[in-house]
Amino acid sequence: MELPADIDLSESRLADRRRALGLEDADRERLHAHLAAAEAEWPSFLERLYARLRAYPATEALLRRPGTVERLTRAQGRYLRLLFSAPLDGEHARDLVRIGLVHHRLGLVPQWYVATYAHFICDHLQAFARDGRDNDPALTAALVRSVFYDIGLVLDAYGAGESIVRRARLAEVVGAAAPVAAGHVAQTSAAAAPPGAAPPLTRVHLTPGEVEQRAAF
Repeated sequence: MELPADIDLSESRLADRRRALGLEDADRERLHAHLAAAEAEWPSFLERLYARLRAYPATEALLRRPGTVERLTRAQGRYLRLLFSAPLDGEHARDLVRIGLVHHRLGLVPQWYVATYAHFICDHLQAFARDGRDNDPALTAALVRSVFYDIGLVLDAYGAGESIVRRARLAEVVGAAAPVAAGHVAQTSAAAAPPGAAPPLTRVHLTPGEVEQRAAF
């Protein structure tokens, strides 16, 4: 999968991201030491996650195609192993951007994606407690910092995906053969999309029903 050039994945930029979060290699080592205990939790966590996703119309519609849940469950398992064991290098960052692009193409809005992380953190803190590590603040901090690092990269991929969609819509409006004046792209409103075009994934306005669904999730 070709990655968008909009996202700076240079080592210096990735180091800046980690520095801002206080995320260090030692945090990854702490998570890796807990990998076996965490792996034991993943089947039940994923089962609860997809039960939640099936309970809401906004996400249930994405799971109707046969085989989708099974495929996504395998992908989620690979991601969880990355979170607990992958080095914090460029390849790991590129994997996260690919994950974000796939979620964007599926149509899972970022708000639902972030909500799943809230459950992931809470479930794993409970697992740490059962494993006798509930009094290990360094382990808790390692999990939270790692998760927020991953979220930042995935959400950047969402933003890049939206930019690609908007540029494609603009190209349809102006026509492939029509020259686009310098600066016109920046001045053209997203409202100029062709009739029937899907709205952007990121929206500020939420209906009361959507607010209730996300609170219940």
